[in-house]
Amino acid sequence: MRVMPTIPTFAVVGAVNHGKSSAVAALLEDDTVRISPMPGETVDNKRFALRDKLILFDTPGFQNARKTLAQIDRAEAGDDPLRTFARFIETHRDDPDFDAECRLLQPIVDGAGIIYVVDGSKPLRDINLCEMEILRLTAAPRLAIINRTDDEDHVDAWKSRLDQHFNIVRVFDAHHATHADRRDLIESLASIERGWKDSLHQAADLIDAERDNRAIDAAALVVELIAYCLRHAESARVDAAMGAADRDAAVAR
Repeated sequence: MRVMPTIPTFAVVGAVNHGKSSAVAALLEDDTVRISPMPGETVDNKRFALRDKLILFDTPGFQNARKTLAQIDRAEAGDDPLRTFARFIETHRDDPDFDAECRLLQPIVDGAGIIYVVDGSKPLRDINLCEMEILRLTAAPRLAIINRTDDEDHVDAWKSRLDQHFNIVRVFDAHHATHADRRDLIESLASIERGWKDSLHQAADLIDAERDNRAIDAAALVVELIAYCLRHAESARVDAAMGAADRDAAVAR
């Protein structure tokens, strides 16, 4: 049985190098999230928070989804999914073949919801379908993000499959996300888990307040700069013996 954490908590999962860390950084506007072009940079679960309103776990990418799916008894998973996944973790915790899967599944077993990140500029592969099925079998609340890291467009193909496995599917450009994009995504999370609805609405209000505070701080800096410029004065010594051209040059300096 799933026990919900008090604070809304989501595991950000997906294939290696599909933009999970970028999505976390964009959603929380957190520059401390390490983003690397090297595949497999995230090797452990990393916890990030928006105050006490939202927690995201940046997880390792799937490494062995096909074999992981084969290890899970689907009939048994239907009776008590999280117990089945907890047994999988316990069985394979020290198996290097399933290290990444054990790590990324642990927050979900502990009650986290799921944010599945895919790269819409890459074609959908059979291995991605295995990932989707694993996540569906957890029965955890699930939202999918279609990110794009390149100009190629396979978004429609991804969306048609994701709609079959996830409560909500959203296109979210992690590198160019606006304030409205961030707020909409948080509101979408609120709609897939009623128990966290109030807290997630508060998280959306919090990012509104942070945006307003940044605007106020920026305006104060502009006013301070203008005031400094208006007070600024310079003087130059002009010798009466100077010729007109020399006096003009001195004043110009």
